[in-house]
Amino acid sequence: MNSEETTIEAEVVEIDDVSIETEIPSQENTGSPSRSHSAWRSWQGKVKTFDARWWPLWLILGFFLLIIVVAIGLCAAVLGFIYWLVKSLVRGMASLFFPSSQLSR
Repeated sequence: MNSEETTIEAEVVEIDDVSIETEIPSQENTGSPSRSHSAWRSWQGKVKTFDARWWPLWLILGFFLLIIVVAIGLCAAVLGFIYWLVKSLVRGMASLFFPSSQLSR
């Protein structure tokens, strides 16, 4: 491949008689990071903290998430209890037909 930079050209279509003009960004400072990259650096501290104005939304969403987790936990507990009950009944019925090995001693 060539070490030269390739340029992709595209035709811009006018929609509702409004044309979009594109500009090719110039890379004058190849050694320093671009402006868009340095703009992301300012988000570093903001991403870690939530905006205080949104706490009612997070509270409501957290409450619904808690309800869903508790409901799933209760369903798992009921299914576990049903499994234990069926297993105990089957073992009880099987013990009627197959006596324990301790009785033969």
